[in-house]
Amino acid sequence: MSEPRYISLRLRFIAAMVAMLLLVVLAFGVVAYQVVRRSAKEAAVARLQSVAQQFVQMANPGFLTARTRLVRGAENAAVIAALQTPSQTAGVAGILQELLPANNPLASISLRDASGAVVAEAGASAPPAPYSRADTAAVGPLFVASDTVFFEVSAPVRIGGATLGHVVQTHRLVAAATAIAQLTNLIGPDAVLLFGNLDGTVWTDMRRVVDRPPPTSGGREYDREGAHRIAASEQFPGLPLVVSVEMPADQALAPARTLTQTFLGIGLIVVALGAALAWWVGRTITQPLESLTHATEAIASGNTFSLSVLATGRRDEIGILARSFASMTDQVRAGIETLESQVATRTNQLSEALTQLEAAQKDLIRKERLATLGQLSSSVGHELRNPLGVMTNAVYYLEATQRDAPPKVREYLGIIRGQIRVSEKIVSDLLDYARIKPPQRSTVAVGPFIDEAMGRVATPKSVAVVKEFGGPPAMFVDSVQIGQIVINLLSNAVQAMEPDGGTMTIRTRLDGDRLAIDVTDTGSGITDENRDRIFEPLFTTKARGIGLGLAVSRSLARANNGDLSFESTLGRGTTFTLHVPIASS
Repeated sequence: MSEPRYISLRLRFIAAMVAMLLLVVLAFGVVAYQVVRRSAKEAAVARLQSVAQQFVQMANPGFLTARTRLVRGAENAAVIAALQTPSQTAGVAGILQELLPANNPLASISLRDASGAVVAEAGASAPPAPYSRADTAAVGPLFVASDTVFFEVSAPVRIGGATLGHVVQTHRLVAAATAIAQLTNLIGPDAVLLFGNLDGTVWTDMRRVVDRPPPTSGGREYDREGAHRIAASEQFPGLPLVVSVEMPADQALAPARTLTQTFLGIGLIVVALGAALAWWVGRTITQPLESLTHATEAIASGNTFSLSVLATGRRDEIGILARSFASMTDQVRAGIETLESQVATRTNQLSEALTQLEAAQKDLIRKERLATLGQLSSSVGHELRNPLGVMTNAVYYLEATQRDAPPKVREYLGIIRGQIRVSEKIVSDLLDYARIKPPQRSTVAVGPFIDEAMGRVATPKSVAVVKEFGGPPAMFVDSVQIGQIVINLLSNAVQAMEPDGGTMTIRTRLDGDRLAIDVTDTGSGITDENRDRIFEPLFTTKARGIGLGLAVSRSLARANNGDLSFESTLGRGTTFTLHVPIASS
């Protein structure tokens, strides 16, 4: 019978150690890749969703402005007369021409009667569009003509409750260079902005008609035109339109690939070190066994010297071997524990590095958003002030020249004036956020200052006002900037108690070495999920506004060596506290 094949225990030990290390490295690599991949995808989707929301916030006022312009044109007496008496169309084309936006030479406008027939038209030639017979002003869905995407805005011409026809404006959808540049700055040059109908009938990338992407706001991976992509979308409020921002999946998941390559390199080093350690441990274990084997072979060969040694020294040698084996066992155990400790330490280091990477990425995204928002705020604010001034003058002229106008007309003029004030407030917030001037501080009396600020805030009869003035009588601040903060806090307190009303308390007190101005309302309070975001730019829970008031207020307070904070109890109300420096006596 042949002897079994000899396999060294040392080789077996090294092979087992290397296999174990490979399994450990592979398991950690797979888990780390999945975690980083998921985090990278979530971060990419969050960025895409944020860009889609910003685009909607930027583009939506344009649609609303176009709709408002047509409503004003539909109320023109000459337009109404042209529909009542088709022969009286003189001058209507000029009126329609004035309704066209100056920044879109490809737009066209027409006046149509109730049957859809064109009575008068102006602007560039446009393809026929679905004629809207809606009784209210509306922005229609996208439609395609000759491989070009258009959309329609219409407003009914009404008199005495009857609809005589419609003013219809057709726009060609074109790419805005500023929007594309901002998208590139936020996401990268490979990102794509898609614009389409809510029902998915038409989608375009602003240059051509494209296949429809998945209509999901949460973001997901999918294949479009042979490329793997990640996208997120956002619907225009009140409009049948939706915008989607997508980017290549490879670009979004690049951190996962980078971590995998780094982890594989580290894993190979760990396996190599483990193999070297295993060789050393195996050699330490097998050497005593080899010595015992040689001694046993000597005894089997009849070597009396060896037998004498074993006879006299077996007791000592066996004891030494036993103690050596126990020592080697302890060394192997210590080696394994050291290796596991090293793996655990490296895993913790990788986890900490991943956490720092995620924090740095979030901070970078936030800084990019704030920088882009500052540039966009300054540009949009300056561009909107001129048309708002023109609209204000137009309303003033119409009110002055049409004093005997029907109540409905004067009501709508009042609505337009109110919306202009809202728009001016938004523009002021944008400009304040884009550039906060250095404060020009001086000594300001507290009581008259607060009384003047309250006089500039419209307080309904349902809101009771309580004043509790105490503490220092004067503060050292920029009265204009601090006045803007106080007016904003008073306005927010009034709005928080609408429509049921309540009690607004204005309190001044000494808090340490600073003056504290408390503005308390008895509204519904701030929910827990909104507390950490209340001072974030563009965050708002109101139906109107863009969420810059509190962000600007805190910036102005800190510019004056003060601060702005709040305390809120859900269902009981909120107190905003403004701390400012005290004027030296």
